[in-house]
Amino acid sequence: MKQIQIPGFSQQIKLTDKPTVSVYGDEGSGKTRFAATAPDPIGLLPIDDKSKRTFKPVAEKMGKIVFTPDANYINHAEAQKMAMLDSEKKENLPIIKQFYTELHKRVLEDAMKLASNRDIASVVVDSNTVFWHWILFGHFGRRNKIDQFSRDAPNNDMQEFIGALKHKNLILLHRSAEIYKNTGEVDAAGRPKGVGTGKFKSEGCTKLGYLINIEVELVSAPKADDLDKKFRMRIRECQNNPLIEGEFMDEYGLKGEGITWDNIMTVIGWED
Repeated sequence: MKQIQIPGFSQQIKLTDKPTVSVYGDEGSGKTRFAATAPDPIGLLPIDDKSKRTFKPVAEKMGKIVFTPDANYINHAEAQKMAMLDSEKKENLPIIKQFYTELHKRVLEDAMKLASNRDIASVVVDSNTVFWHWILFGHFGRRNKIDQFSRDAPNNDMQEFIGALKHKNLILLHRSAEIYKNTGEVDAAGRPKGVGTGKFKSEGCTKLGYLINIEVELVSAPKADDLDKKFRMRIRECQNNPLIEGEFMDEYGLKGEGITWDNIMTVIGWED
């Protein structure tokens, strides 16, 4: 066979990306515990106010090395100032947009510090739901409703953020939001009425697409005594193994304390 040589190319396909896992669930469903099972050293981006407080005891119990920014992204004075601003007043819009644009920039700078450090094995974003809100507010101000067709720029911001971290094990923690279905009726203001379905989805950017390798829903039964029944996991999307989408992973051992990074990577057949 003829020897083919192309400068900068080889016949060996080298895999350089790492898995990106999106996790969502209610409070107390085990999101933080799962994130702490990722390979360390772990870089934590504590976007939620309580991130450090919830992550610290779990990481210490597991003996994990965790690096996190010294200062909070929002201090108490800034939080009070933003809370007192009337977002409906036009003159406040530039102030609000500038504040959240700076927050987005600060998170991005910290993420790049973690990305450029060879020793950091995993990055945890807690929570990516709040980070998504900050990105939206930086573009549009603190509005309750933003049309989907207006979100191209914020979607690009999130996609570029994740893309820059693809060479690290990346865990994006999200809050969950109930899925509502249209009843066909409207309220007094003419808005469609919805009714809860009892099913949940990840709250945040919906245009992550191919950047996410697997999306996981964590479900808890607070009154259960058995850990295997108390904490369960369902895979919502999986690029590597679509056949397991939508199912609880009990039969694979992904329940209770078995819900770990290594176990999930084994089940989906991730190859480094």
